[in-house]
Amino acid sequence: MLPAPGFSHSTGRSSAWQIAAVLLAIFALATWMTTRSTLWDRDEPRFSQAAVEMVANGQWLFPTFNGELRPDKPILIYWLMAIPISLFGVSEWAVRAFAPLGLALTAGLTFLVARRLMSGWAALLAPVILALAPLAMVEGTVATADAVLLACTTAAIVCFAEMLQRGWTAGRFVLLAVALGAAQLTKGPVGLAVPMLSILLTLWILRGKGALAKGFGWRLSIAAVASVLIFLAWAVPANEATAGEFLNRGLGKHVGSRVLKPMEGHGSNYLLYLFYYVPVVAIGFVPWTLQLPAALVALWRGRIGDAKQRALLLGWTIAPFCLMSLVATKLAHYVMPIAPALALAVAATIDAAERRALAEGEMKWLRRGVWFYGVVLALAVSALVFLSLQPVAAPIAGPVLVLAAVVLIQGVIAIHLHRRGRWRHGVLASIAGATAIWVTLGALVLPRVENLKLAPRLVTAMRAANIGAPPMATFGFDEPSLNFYWGPVTIVPLPDVRSLDAWSLEPGDGVLVTTRVKLNEFVARNGGGELREFANVHGFNYSRGRETEVVALRRGAAPR
Repeated sequence: MLPAPGFSHSTGRSSAWQIAAVLLAIFALATWMTTRSTLWDRDEPRFSQAAVEMVANGQWLFPTFNGELRPDKPILIYWLMAIPISLFGVSEWAVRAFAPLGLALTAGLTFLVARRLMSGWAALLAPVILALAPLAMVEGTVATADAVLLACTTAAIVCFAEMLQRGWTAGRFVLLAVALGAAQLTKGPVGLAVPMLSILLTLWILRGKGALAKGFGWRLSIAAVASVLIFLAWAVPANEATAGEFLNRGLGKHVGSRVLKPMEGHGSNYLLYLFYYVPVVAIGFVPWTLQLPAALVALWRGRIGDAKQRALLLGWTIAPFCLMSLVATKLAHYVMPIAPALALAVAATIDAAERRALAEGEMKWLRRGVWFYGVVLALAVSALVFLSLQPVAAPIAGPVLVLAAVVLIQGVIAIHLHRRGRWRHGVLASIAGATAIWVTLGALVLPRVENLKLAPRLVTAMRAANIGAPPMATFGFDEPSLNFYWGPVTIVPLPDVRSLDAWSLEPGDGVLVTTRVKLNEFVARNGGGELREFANVHGFNYSRGRETEVVALRRGAAPR
């Protein structure tokens, strides 16, 4: 095996311009994708509306949604969302703006490790491989906390990597503490647990090898404690202001309960879902599934980098993967923190293959990648074709078939080059193909999907009726995007038929949003009362997985 470059390797001035161009392209693509669709229920509008309410009421200590405390996540993501909202107004781009920035920052941090792990051209591959993977690109274009969390955890691990090789300095200490603190302000204890477990596993792998400077452990502990103090500087006042509810519900329900039992049906059978993240990585990391098996084998067998670099990538991959596999609640984005490490391993393996630095065993796994990727490719194309044939998908059938063709063509070209041993050309073809896939999705598919969404179209129809802003209630339709698109008015959810019947008899102007099925039941029960339908839309409620017609009814004053 040829010697791998050390951590001190520099890419020079030309590569500085190249990586700047790469990061700008990543940011531009992700930002463009944020403008191609309305918000997706349910997480996006909950985060977004909470930030909108924060700006509107000037209450910056804790978030609320629909006027009620929202303790699901700590405060940082809402503060960040509030910046573009305050500067540019409320829009999908504004609430999503920090997701592309988080993705680009993560890609840049990945490059800082890559440039010391492999040759110049391959180092530029790592951030691109990361950003174009579905797991990263999706979270880098939506209004949730995960892209910011990924940037924070990656920053912490990169700070650790610098200290591992080049020693402890006050600046690196501060950066590590701030990164860990920001991660906790983004997602609570998970923001500390994920990078620290990766760091601890790395140190365990390096035990007894003389790789650690004296006092490294206690300095690392001080940085972790300092990060907790950063988190508590906000958490304590916020908890006091909410009479203990923020930490009680935030830690008790949204952290403790998710660890111990599945929430909202995400991972109902613990043993069955124990290996949930294996297919998640295989699908969420395409098209690099073609090289991923060989990369993992090469990493495990010590064919990538030096001892410290290998320990870092192993700790960075294994610890979060095992942690999230053991947590009872399973969601695909939970395993995102390993994406930079996988991108680094894939880029380093391609570099090693080009330099003929892989043993025959790793080369066999590189060739076998065709079968792993071929299965994922066949499933993806089949799923897209199947979707285009569904009656409910008629408005998007044509664009979906175009997308399927792009996916298939890209996959066939990548496999062809890979089988011929043209590793570098194969990965470049995958980069071009993955970019074409995202452009096709944003240009053709997502705009047509808007014809199936319910809440944004219903709000447009309601505003066209010129009804002003009367009090609103909902029954049987509780998608939070309705709150975001209707505006600042608090929406009252009616929990049962008794409350619905009582609401219909109340005096004064009001609007009810419900489904056609629920409305028919109401009419059959009491004849419809004084409610008058003035808007309706038919589409697909993807949160519930079924076709739905949603109607808006007026109580009291006649439409103007």
